[in-house]
Amino acid sequence: MCPDILNYGINISIAIFISEVNEWRSYIYILLGGVMRQYKLIIPLLFFCLASFNSGAKPPDIVWRVDTRDHNEIFGAGFFSSGENDFVLEHLSGRSCRSYDSHSADSAFISTTADREFAYNYLERVLKNIQKTITSSTKAYIYQIRADANMYSADHSLDSLLRLGASGIQQEVHRIFRYAPFLSEWMAHRRVLAEQVMSATSYILEGGRVIFNEYLPNPFYRQTRSSASMNPYRNALTLPSTLNMMRVWMLRMGIRPMVRACFGNMNSMNPKRSIYSINEGDSKMFKLVAIL
Repeated sequence: MCPDILNYGINISIAIFISEVNEWRSYIYILLGGVMRQYKLIIPLLFFCLASFNSGAKPPDIVWRVDTRDHNEIFGAGFFSSGENDFVLEHLSGRSCRSYDSHSADSAFISTTADREFAYNYLERVLKNIQKTITSSTKAYIYQIRADANMYSADHSLDSLLRLGASGIQQEVHRIFRYAPFLSEWMAHRRVLAEQVMSATSYILEGGRVIFNEYLPNPFYRQTRSSASMNPYRNALTLPSTLNMMRVWMLRMGIRPMVRACFGNMNSMNPKRSIYSINEGDSKMFKLVAIL
């Protein structure tokens, strides 16, 4: 599928993901050099082809979630979604998720990631942000979760939306596709059972460094074979009539991906500033994740 594009796939994708968002086209043209015109018209298909290739990967058996809630609460009850709104684009844009501007949330999904390294890097950012907003020390956890059939790939679901050919939102879907590979998000529909939570690893921040605190196995974990779904979420093919995509993933930058945008709970925090006041140095890691 898309052989001419995929021949350049590795080089092109690296150029895109390390460049500024508003400069990605110029990097691509430089890489292709003399054949720039030949590929200029099909470059918009790059994200679709790469996402299609990516969405065909084997669903994960294990996913991770960053959360600030105590392990006893999670081991006892698992994770529940904030509501019943199962429109995938509203979840991925952050519109149906909790934010600094609004404590209301109605997403039917619980965000997890198949990328352990992303989870750890994100946890580091969460802890540093907490340190700036409250004076008392706190823990953050990476929960290891056995994947199940109610977990759906964000990439695959967006791919299905593109195949639908929905007019008016394709540009926004392509924009989200640029950042989706960084997140490796798998959306759990409605809940994650307590018996699916394998363990919690807690971390604290000392002297600006993330310190391992404790590994905690879940005594209620039930070991069995299961994995995430191979299919896109069914309502990825359904669009809400009032969908407003003006606030796509840019609203999910910073700590919103896992903690404020369906990736956790920070009710115990009393934020003293919004995400928009985070300085450029602190937000550099998520420069391209104008989201999760």
